[in-house]
Amino acid sequence: MKKLKSIHIKLAMITVLFIWTIASLVIVFKNIVGDFTIRLVVGNIFLLAIVYLYLLIDSILKLIKLDSKSIKDRGFKFIVFFILLVILNFILYYFTKAKGLGLSTSIPVSIILSLGISLFDLSFITKIKEDDKDE
Repeated sequence: MKKLKSIHIKLAMITVLFIWTIASLVIVFKNIVGDFTIRLVVGNIFLLAIVYLYLLIDSILKLIKLDSKSIKDRGFKFIVFFILLVILNFILYYFTKAKGLGLSTSIPVSIILSLGISLFDLSFITKIKEDDKDE
């Protein structure tokens, strides 16, 4: 029961984040200026960071409980997605003739997206299978 409540809380957090992001996008694109709107957009950025960190920490804690084969598979998946995203960034840079490649922004973005892709589903697993546990 506790695990189902945890999943409902996570889904509620993501739903609130989604609605808040839509409201922030409307504010930005309609160019609505005001003290409240600035606080709303900044609050959305903080909520995004908090939700991402919460889901990342939860996923890492569940990753520790998995067996070594599952950890190796997820590590391989992370490395493959990281390399693919970096290569995609280089290809997009080549075709768009951008001013600078910006490795200081492309590498962290690739790492964050790869972590999200390879670990996101762990946050919503309610029970680790008996086959996946180390005994």
